[in-house]
Amino acid sequence: MGESLTNCHRNPCSNHRQQGVALILMLTLLVLAGLGLVLTGLNLSDGQAEREQITTAALAEAKQALLDHGVFLGYESSTDPGYYSLPCPDRSVDAIAEGGADGSCTVGLGKTALGRLPWRTLGLPPIIDGSGECLWYVLSGNQNTSKLASNGSLFNPDSKGQLEIRNRSNTILAGNSPDERAIAAIIAPGSALAGQNRTALPNGVDHCGGNYTADNYLDNTNGIDNASPSTITDAVTQLITTHQATESLNDRIIWITRQELADVFSQKVNYQDKNGRTFNDKIDNLLLEIGICLANYDTGGLSRLPWAAPLALADYRVDANYDDAPNQLFGRLPMRIDDSNTDSGNGAAASYVEDCLAANPSTEIENYRKHWKDHLYYAVAGDHAADQVALPNCNTGNCLSVDGNGDYAAIILFAGLPVSTLNQIRNDAFPVGDVDTKQQLASYLEGSNLANFPDNNGDKDYANTALPGINDRLFCIDSADLLNGIQPDGACD
Repeated sequence: MGESLTNCHRNPCSNHRQQGVALILMLTLLVLAGLGLVLTGLNLSDGQAEREQITTAALAEAKQALLDHGVFLGYESSTDPGYYSLPCPDRSVDAIAEGGADGSCTVGLGKTALGRLPWRTLGLPPIIDGSGECLWYVLSGNQNTSKLASNGSLFNPDSKGQLEIRNRSNTILAGNSPDERAIAAIIAPGSALAGQNRTALPNGVDHCGGNYTADNYLDNTNGIDNASPSTITDAVTQLITTHQATESLNDRIIWITRQELADVFSQKVNYQDKNGRTFNDKIDNLLLEIGICLANYDTGGLSRLPWAAPLALADYRVDANYDDAPNQLFGRLPMRIDDSNTDSGNGAAASYVEDCLAANPSTEIENYRKHWKDHLYYAVAGDHAADQVALPNCNTGNCLSVDGNGDYAAIILFAGLPVSTLNQIRNDAFPVGDVDTKQQLASYLEGSNLANFPDNNGDKDYANTALPGINDRLFCIDSADLLNGIQPDGACD
């Protein structure tokens, strides 16, 4: 009975065992397939992470190289340009070898320039992102301005950027305020997206390959086109960046703000160039030349000096706007002195001060005058005003003093770098819509040098930079020296 029962159930039992084995085998295959997909996904993530790391490192290297190059030009070149200067982009291979910066950015005064990163000019091999592409580079229009020999403009740590950086969510990453805009941006273009043709030029691109057509590398999304900076002078250019590639955007951007460049500059203020001179030495040379020009203004024997220029100007970049105003005894250093000539009867040219300084054979001094002129202020003693008709007499009349001492005919003040604790922000009105804070004396001077304005009698006491909280450098023209035809040495003692 037991045997018949076993015989009766032998085949069904065998079928059940076979079905169980098949089920286990199927589950095993499914698990292995799933594990394979997971491992494949992990491999893809690892590869993507590695590419991102390469891109991040490339962007950081390029940014540091640009800052280092600015320091080199500012202190090691044969003629100091007056401030750190970032190179123009590499815009083509027509006149300059691949990786070489264009000499003047070629796009026009105040217009933002775009091209490849000039790795050769930076003294580096090509810098490659994680997709194997060379980096691209955008230079703000006001930085481009510094490259043009005939610009007559100014370029210093207060020069704003014109680049606004946004992410795909339209959040502003750089440029919430004018002083936070970027002055330069480096772009990793990533892999080619649909419609981007990176066919190599027939020659001249042996290192980076491809071509110089920006929209074959840089992306356009959310109404922002990284390949088309504004062609309008002084206009803001928007750029868009992402950390996660999509079908429409895989550009990665790092940027340089004016504060980052200024921070590097301020760290090197006491650095000596190859001739042993610091930044302050060069400012002192500039102040000396200004003082000599002013001292030689009046040849009529009364030692009269020009009026000062107003604080608020239509455009601080234009030399001619630094025009004197009648009865202005304290203000900006004038470059044009037509009102002074009228009041003094002096036959000098209206451009006397500007011409006198430009005539100096030192290109370096002219560079400093041109690029730091908005930092120059000027106070005139009442007894040495342009409309005086009697010989000055500091014993009975109105003369200037410093720290309670001296009888000075004039004082030239150079406003140092902004004092952060005093919130000294120095912005002009360009692009249109920006608030002009350069017209505010508190943006530049401190202590009694600020409180003395407008010094209507020309008899105030000024403070030297040696005092706590004062960041102003002074050059004094002694009244007695001026009367006796002795060239000023600038000492305020």
